[in-house]
Amino acid sequence: MLKKKFIQGLVKRHPDGFGFLIPEQMDHPDVFIPRHSMTGVMTNDRVMAEVEAEKGGERFRGEVVRIISRGTTQVVGQFQRLNDKWGIIKDESLSWGQDLRVKMEDSLGATAGQLVAAQILTYPEESGSFVGKITVIIGRVQEPMNDITRVIMSQQIPSEFPPGGPRGSEKVAGRTSE
Repeated sequence: MLKKKFIQGLVKRHPDGFGFLIPEQMDHPDVFIPRHSMTGVMTNDRVMAEVEAEKGGERFRGEVVRIISRGTTQVVGQFQRLNDKWGIIKDESLSWGQDLRVKMEDSLGATAGQLVAAQILTYPEESGSFVGKITVIIGRVQEPMNDITRVIMSQQIPSEFPPGGPRGSEKVAGRTSE
């Protein structure tokens, strides 16, 4: 009988629906999470998984038992209108597990095909739906600067200086050398 244990770590979701748990314990190998155990789990979620060694003992397989914390609070993608009440943001990266639903009243007037950023309101748990509200209309997909903005927002890269940042740069102005 193979011994089971509980391990915490971050999940990386594969486009085919399965995932890998990267354990917090640095000495433990990554753990394969089958598709059926990935319901509601998104890339970068911190989870608790029940893990056991596969036959042979070198590879590990696990089942997610609990999502501890969410790694994603905002998503970025192309908006599509479904009907008068709902639109969606397509999961083109396949890292969310499903498309994000947006009530038209929470769409900021986005039109079909526009790049948008949305705050996640409810996550795709087993019994719930994946719903958000648009917070920023980035613009047309074809605009090169919009693609840069999409990457910055989807990777949650800070795009503004923190308070005092520009003042701090004045202290080193004129002291650079080649």
